[in-house]
Amino acid sequence: MLLQEQAREGRARIGAFWIRRALRIWPLYFAVVAIAVVITPPPGWYTRSLLTFTTNWALLHQSYDSSLNILWSLAFEEQFYVAWPLLFVLLAGRRLPLVAATLIGSSVIVRAHLLGGTLTADAVWSHPLGRLEPFALGIVLAWGWSRWRSAPRPTLPGWTGVAIVAIGWAAVIALLRFGTPVGNVGALPPLWAYSTVDLILAIMLGVVLMARGGLLAHPIPVYLGRISFGLYIFHQAVAQGVLLHVDVPWPLRLGLTFALTLCLAALSYVLLERPFLRLKTRFTYVRSAPV
Repeated sequence: MLLQEQAREGRARIGAFWIRRALRIWPLYFAVVAIAVVITPPPGWYTRSLLTFTTNWALLHQSYDSSLNILWSLAFEEQFYVAWPLLFVLLAGRRLPLVAATLIGSSVIVRAHLLGGTLTADAVWSHPLGRLEPFALGIVLAWGWSRWRSAPRPTLPGWTGVAIVAIGWAAVIALLRFGTPVGNVGALPPLWAYSTVDLILAIMLGVVLMARGGLLAHPIPVYLGRISFGLYIFHQAVAQGVLLHVDVPWPLRLGLTFALTLCLAALSYVLLERPFLRLKTRFTYVRSAPV
């Protein structure tokens, strides 16, 4: 979107970008944090990290068992949203592949150092300087997509895209299942596992963009994408609640978890998120829509 805005408007409006991101993330994020803090007050350091989007840094040196730990990724995301537009404007949108390559290289080096240290698996997993690859690959995809859209381009048949995505998911699941030593759930995955999974996911997204028929343009994934923020925010807490309080076979627990998460996300979108999302149009110069 920054690339498109720069191409159409001649510049990228950083302030409007930050406001759009805040309107998308802050209402639900702070509502969930407020409810959780009232119901089960966490330690002060943990509350402060939630309120300042620094959970990913706080969890490096202190541990706290909470369903809110998943919010470390949103903290990382917000930090990226602050820094990246500034770098983008500084570079005038140029040399992005070089920047992405630098981020990937530095991420691998940092992670190699962390894996040989004393940090826990959770700390390595959430360390900001060791998890730059997904952002870097997203930068490459955005850069390539902006050029691919404006030039004659090949397309993949829809069934080919579906097949490649299915193979990609199978590979990711296999890596997640067998990427750590058997019998040692807390063990750190090997260095290559992070990079491999990130690369597979990037390839899958690129295939979806190229596939004829628009795999993500079907009404069901479009709706799931619309409420995806709520799905992410609620799924871990719901899964833990169902696991603790519902004694049924795992397929039923899985279905119940998905159904409850879907309901909460749908309600959140209608009652809380959508009113703020309407305000985004005042600060939107390039419309976001299904690809």
